[in-house]
Amino acid sequence: MIFVDNKKWDFLSLASIPLTMTLGNSMLIPILPHISKEPGVSSFQVSMLITVYAIAAIVLIPIAGYLSDQYGRKRVIIPSLFITAIGGAVSAEFL
Repeated sequence: MIFVDNKKWDFLSLASIPLTMTLGNSMLIPILPHISKEPGVSSFQVSMLITVYAIAAIVLIPIAGYLSDQYGRKRVIIPSLFITAIGGAVSAEFL
């Protein structure tokens, strides 16, 4: 029974990774028009928000993969998801 519960949590943590990435983009895209109306913000700067988000993912995903090979998937994924959730909450606070 414990084995089944662990597998369920493993699956949920893995399944939450694409959800978290999608939510991050979904949180940014609707506010881009509002950000572009702020004084002193160019359209280039607004477009860089999505680009920087993608670049961070491109850089950090391989690092997370290496660390998960060294220390285990759960030990890397779960803290990463918490950090992402905190970052999303902080970002939402400023919107």
